[in-house]
Amino acid sequence: MKIAIPSNDGTRMAVHTGRALGFIVYQVFGQTAERLDYRAISEQNLAHTERCFLPDYKENHDCSFDICSRHTTEPVVMHDLIDDCDVLLSVGIGPNLGRTLSNSPIEMVYCQEEIADDAAREFALGTLPIFDFSRCILTEEDLKDTDLNLATA
Repeated sequence: MKIAIPSNDGTRMAVHTGRALGFIVYQVFGQTAERLDYRAISEQNLAHTERCFLPDYKENHDCSFDICSRHTTEPVVMHDLIDDCDVLLSVGIGPNLGRTLSNSPIEMVYCQEEIADDAAREFALGTLPIFDFSRCILTEEDLKDTDLNLATA
């Protein structure tokens, strides 16, 4: 089984998958995870986008993560980088990439681990704490009232 983890520096998990600069790919053998490579997104595939935010009617909570104000990548480009992977471990996936991945065999698993190697190792061991929601909110239209409490918990 191969797993992909979004990362901006090849070490830490990216906070927002759609704005990650690349993916670290691991091969899982039994209860071990071996790092295979880092797949960087090319400069020409990075594009600028809006900042993340929560709706003003609930209070103005502009996203405080620097990476969220930098860029986003077309979902198909990201999917193509990891299309040989079985699982994507992520802190957050926005709706565009989420829809693209949900139409593929790649399983999306949400966690809050900071270090990618730790997340891969814990996943292989079956000890990775898993969340049932993404912590990414891109636009007001993407957010339902019922999601607000989960996303800001």
